[in-house]
Amino acid sequence: MDTKAKRQELVKGLSDYFNGDISRVKRFASQLKSLGFDLNDFDTLCQLERNGEALIVLLGLSNFGVLKTVTDCIMYIRGHQSADEYIKEYGDRIKSMPPPR
Repeated sequence: MDTKAKRQELVKGLSDYFNGDISRVKRFASQLKSLGFDLNDFDTLCQLERNGEALIVLLGLSNFGVLKTVTDCIMYIRGHQSADEYIKEYGDRIKSMPPPR
């Protein structure tokens, strides 16, 4: 099996998981890329397949919106998101959090 076929297999599985909603598949793939996964690399695709339980955890985090927050933080740290946009999106949440004890 080559990289293209392995990637198609992942896309099909994610499409089934997201009930055919391709926009959610694309969003999740983008989140995986933000986390550093190269979805054009055969070995990476094989690792995702072999460790499906971890992929399921990432899907769960994505479903609850947590993975988006993590990937937004990574993109911000890497300089791919403007500070104003980031602060606008997360500033109110951060201000409303109680201080750590």
